[in-house]
Amino acid sequence: MKNLLLLLVIAASIWAGLALDRAGWKYRKQLWQFQGAATGLVAGYLLGRSKLI
Repeated sequence: MKNLLLLLVIAASIWAGLALDRAGWKYRKQLWQFQGAATGLVAGYLLGRSKLI
């Protein structure tokens, strides 16, 4: 289940990055926020799994 969630978050982050090229200026800020949140979630998950913190 966790791997599926991680894969879904990564796929959504990639989709948001690609959508930035087609999005107007009105939606770019929301897409940047979504991509930043997804990246933070993945980084937090990976750091938590590696037991470095």
